Amino acid sequence: MEKESNLFWQKVLWSVVIIFAVTLFAYIRYNQVSNIISFGIYIYLVWPYVIIPSIILVLVRLPAIGLSAQSFVYLFAGTANACLGITGVYALATSDTRMSLLIHAMFVSNIILATFIFFDGIKHK
Repeated sequence: MEKESNLFWQKVLWSVVIIFAVTLFAYIRYNQVSNIISFGIYIYLVWPYVIIPSIILVLVRLPAIGLSAQSFVYLFAGTANACLGITGVYALATSDTRMSLLIHAMFVSNIILATFIFFDGIKHK
């Protein structure tokens, strides 16, 4: 039982490392090119690429077709949603411009989906 718990957190930690490495790479590439658009716009551009596969993974997981709650892909989707949701909510909270409720709902949906995935993964240890 203890080994399964360690593997769960190890997969989550590797997910965070991969997401950090990809974000750092994108930030370094962004700084090499002088742009008018700030780096913060990337969270809006990445959102569909994170939420759509995550919803598909959850739908595949619900009927237990073959994707386990402990699989790396499933936990990676949860970690990506958590990172994107927290970053998006923080960006909206610190912004001096008012955004629509739809933008807030986008990032809150990421946090809700990440919470569902993590609780599903913890429940099936």
